[in-house]
Amino acid sequence: MKASTLLSSLSLIFLVTGAVYAGFGNEIITKGNWTIYKSVDSITNEVSCVGLYMNRADVQLTGDSIYISFRGRGGIKRYKVQYDEQKTGGVRLPSKRDKKTDLIELKGKVFTSMRLRLRVLTLLGDTVKEDFDLSGIRDAQEILMGEECSK
Repeated sequence: MKASTLLSSLSLIFLVTGAVYAGFGNEIITKGNWTIYKSVDSITNEVSCVGLYMNRADVQLTGDSIYISFRGRGGIKRYKVQYDEQKTGGVRLPSKRDKKTDLIELKGKVFTSMRLRLRVLTLLGDTVKEDFDLSGIRDAQEILMGEECSK
C-alpha cells in the first residue's frame, strides 16, 4: 500500500475516534496491550489490519509505525519522546504532514521498547502527557506484517 494511501486511510480512521470498532473490521487477536483488527475491502478484496492500543482508536499500530492522534485534543505544536527509562530526547517539531493530520508517527525504536512516554505541547498551549506500556508490541507487529494480514 502506498504511504499516501495509508496516511489517508489512517486520517479517515482517526476521524471516527470514539466510534464503534466495527469500522476497524473483525478482532482477530490480542497481544499484550494491542488488539489486532482485520478488514477486507468489499470492492477490491484488499486485506488490511490495524492494531489498537487498549482499544483506543487514537493510538494505532501498523506493520512499521505507531500513530498517535491529537485530533480533537489541540493538535501538535512540539513534542518530546522518551523510550523506557532512557533520557528524554530533544524537542521534535511535527512535519507538515503531521501538522495537517494531527498525528505523531514513530518508527524503529518504539518496537524494541517496553515503555513510551510523550509530552506534547498542543497548538492551544496545553501540555498532554501520555505513558504507554508497550507490552505485546513486537508480537502485534509480527501479526500485522505476517500472512494473516496479507491474505
